[in-house]
Amino acid sequence: MSDVFSIQSAICHAVVDNIGVAVDPEERRAFDSRPTQNLEAYEAYLKGIENSWSFEFKKLQLAEEHFSRAVALDPQFAVAHAALSENHSLMFHFRYDRAPRRLASANASAQRAHDIDAGLPEGHRARGYYYYWCQQNYELALSEFSLAAHGRPNDPLIYTSIGLVLRRQGRWQEAIGALQRAVSMEPENHDSILDLASTLSRVHRHDEAIQSCRRAIELVPDDIYPYVFLARSLTLKGAIKEAREILDAMPDKDPAQQSFYRYEQAKFERDFNGAMRALAVVDDEITDPIWEIKFTRSLAECECGIFGNLGGATSEKCLRALETLVRDSEFEPGDPAVHAALGWAYALTGDKEHAIQAGRRAVELTPVTKDAMSGHTYLVMLAKIYAWVDEPYLAVKTIHTAMTTPGWISVATLENDPGWDPIRSDPRFQELLKMYSEVE
Repeated sequence: MSDVFSIQSAICHAVVDNIGVAVDPEERRAFDSRPTQNLEAYEAYLKGIENSWSFEFKKLQLAEEHFSRAVALDPQFAVAHAALSENHSLMFHFRYDRAPRRLASANASAQRAHDIDAGLPEGHRARGYYYYWCQQNYELALSEFSLAAHGRPNDPLIYTSIGLVLRRQGRWQEAIGALQRAVSMEPENHDSILDLASTLSRVHRHDEAIQSCRRAIELVPDDIYPYVFLARSLTLKGAIKEAREILDAMPDKDPAQQSFYRYEQAKFERDFNGAMRALAVVDDEITDPIWEIKFTRSLAECECGIFGNLGGATSEKCLRALETLVRDSEFEPGDPAVHAALGWAYALTGDKEHAIQAGRRAVELTPVTKDAMSGHTYLVMLAKIYAWVDEPYLAVKTIHTAMTTPGWISVATLENDPGWDPIRSDPRFQELLKMYSEVE
């Protein structure tokens, strides 16, 4: 173990020579590279890798600790700096930590990797994720990922990254091509398979998405997210009962996160008492990698109480949700997810003027033309706001716009989501359902 890198290099050369693969001189030199001379730092880096790229907050915290230890032991360990930057960027993007220091740390670690080795592919990849997840600068992100691909042409994560940025740009078919390439390069990588599945779902290729999700479950039956993505794909197709069966089959791993998805499912089944029971074990805030929304339990309890006409403490929960989101909007005035949630809270409490103002602000901050995924989410939220403040014409008009672009909405969700109840009997809404039923 004192000379592990020489052993790795010898194995690489021996394998390549024996199978007769043509390798250019630059790649051969990579065989002999040593990311660090400090084996203790390398061990910490490997432990970080084991816990990175997860939707479990505890794992991401462990990854941060290990990567931080690696760069502390060897400040010149560029690959570890890059990995630390990606971990920071992921935690910021998926709303585990939106503090300015997290943003600054992501940038600083990526810059440190670049300063140590400007040509390092992992460094370009880290800069790509900083631009993608933290700055929403998709042109620069794509440029960095392309540089990373030049240095690591056989790295499936880089092609996944390219696909993820392309779909943000609304380049859906190109995105699917890049994601399919990543899956073909590493068929056992369930994360790449789920990224492809979620993209296929958004463009309403439901059967292919469902097939991909089932493959992911075969690969990682103990991970909850293949089940969650499969349930979402089934819901988009209108298979509500089957979606429930899939969620019931989830492994018991993360009770709070799982209950959040069961709450969403119960709403579609109009089991509002069941939805409230599910919320009882949900954390005050949940990070949802599917919807990219701002979730607070009090807001969920508010909408569920109103949907089900449950009375009780519904008004109190709605006011608590509103207070929290007003405070959040003051703390994060540039976050469209906060404005979308705030607009929904205003709509549920009957404040029409402020509801429309906040909902439109979310769409202004992130329109579909800027971000085809998040922008679509905020457009749908604005349509729901219009529906609940007695603006059926604007609601239907906005739904029509949302239905013309890929996203997590379909005729089935329009038919089953109680969020559309105020306009359900409106002739314009019914005509829209009929029109898109024929298209789908």
